[in-house]
Amino acid sequence: MVFAKVGARLFFLAGAIAAAGCMGTVVETAGLTPPAAFQQAEAAYQKGDLARAREGFRTFARQYPRDPFTGWALYWQGKIDLKEERLEEAWYSFTKALDLRPEQVLKGPLLLAMGDVEFNRREYKKALADYRKVDSEGLSTTVRQDELYFKLGLALVRMGDRTQAERYFRQIERFPGSPYIEEARRRSGPDAALAPMVQYVLLGKFGRWESAERVKKDAGNAGFQATIERVSSSEGAFYEVRVQVVGSRDDAVRTAEALRGKGFTPKVVP
Repeated sequence: MVFAKVGARLFFLAGAIAAAGCMGTVVETAGLTPPAAFQQAEAAYQKGDLARAREGFRTFARQYPRDPFTGWALYWQGKIDLKEERLEEAWYSFTKALDLRPEQVLKGPLLLAMGDVEFNRREYKKALADYRKVDSEGLSTTVRQDELYFKLGLALVRMGDRTQAERYFRQIERFPGSPYIEEARRRSGPDAALAPMVQYVLLGKFGRWESAERVKKDAGNAGFQATIERVSSSEGAFYEVRVQVVGSRDDAVRTAEALRGKGFTPKVVP
């Protein structure tokens, strides 16, 4: 686990953290350690209790808006939301953290995460712009560089630019042992497969979280893993219940048919 000292503050090197799959143990640096509330949320994250960790980071950010660790609390709250496909909420957390004018060591991971949100929205041009900012603004050392190159390549593949995509994929060869090497090789060359499409089947839109939660539970009982996404609109927020499908549109259609057979009224989006 790697840590960085910026001025008199302690921050996490998010690329190393992501590589390790956990947040690591906080150590005292320059007499500064995170407040107990932050450490409690961190401990929940380490144990895999994402619901408790998310609530802990959210509460910390709300109660201590000027604390040096607030940006990181928002970042990890957003990462949990992104993992659980609450894209609007993840985006809100990331942009709010960026508004705090974070140090470079956090700005890079934030831009990378914002690109991930756009990629999941299928806004590949916007995702590419965020990924490129990490590189162009000299922030690539604050994230996993092989991951950054892989995501740049995937965004370009989705936009139909295989030539530039392969330039980034080849860069990954500089990182022996990278988990992205084999996948990058598979996506290189004229006969390479496109990155699998991420689509979702919509089960309904609801004004109340409780209603969406009931449908999500019904889907789970029927053998389908659904998620709830909060969506903002000019008329206010509502909640969508979705079943994600990784594959072709035909795969999404088959999933929708299976759901229809279980009594749902699904719609493939888009």
